[in-house]
Amino acid sequence: MSQSPTNPLRSYFDWQVTTIMLAHDLHEAIQDPEAAEVRRQQVEREVSAFTLAIVPEEFKQELQHDWPPELMRQITQETLRRAAAIAESC
Repeated sequence: MSQSPTNPLRSYFDWQVTTIMLAHDLHEAIQDPEAAEVRRQQVEREVSAFTLAIVPEEFKQELQHDWPPELMRQITQETLRRAAAIAESC
């Protein structure tokens, strides 16, 4: 998923990252801003990787296409599965 500011999926990506970050905070909250930024960058890479693994090539090539509800559902389910796995590891 492209992360440019003009990408309409940016707010969705931000939700994914925030969800995973909150799950990590259940396990180990970080107070240090620099350490929190490092974690955020790691989570952003992880979210990008698992999202792109789900997205069919046709949508990767043509980012202006609307992503169908089924694709968004799969991505949402994977995000929630990942957050649950992190939260359960506490």
